[in-house]
Amino acid sequence: MKKLGGLGKLSQFSGIKSTEPTELKEEEKNLIDSESVNEKIPVIDETVDTQISNEHLVINNSLKEKQPTKQTVTKKPKQSIKDKPVTINIKITKSQKDWLSDTASMVRDNNSEPVPPSERVYPQHLIGVAIALLQSADIDWTQIKNEKELRELLNL
Repeated sequence: MKKLGGLGKLSQFSGIKSTEPTELKEEEKNLIDSESVNEKIPVIDETVDTQISNEHLVINNSLKEKQPTKQTVTKKPKQSIKDKPVTINIKITKSQKDWLSDTASMVRDNNSEPVPPSERVYPQHLIGVAIALLQSADIDWTQIKNEKELRELLNL
């Protein structure tokens, strides 16, 4: 049986690194050595020009006087988890689906100006409005036993 022509171990090609500690190069040892790090950091002159410092204070103080002490920030309310759109899978008749599509298309066509995508009406929007209509209806939902009763109550 032939060897793979000196390609080495399979682990060398898998990208798995050896867990054995490796020797640090001489340059890396020098960088880690705290004495050599301290020697390489330049010492900064700590004296400050008092004239510049005083002018800076005057500018900062004048800015503080002009800024309002309290700022009222109005945040846009975040959608609660209950208001986040979710996908549902419902069965409706083909005629209901066609009506939803045709009606949504008609509503979109009613606009003479182009409407941004986020404001266009699609069938899911009509279903959402229908749900809102049911929620706002004066119905005692504890008394409804089936779809037929609901239709009768709504005069459908």
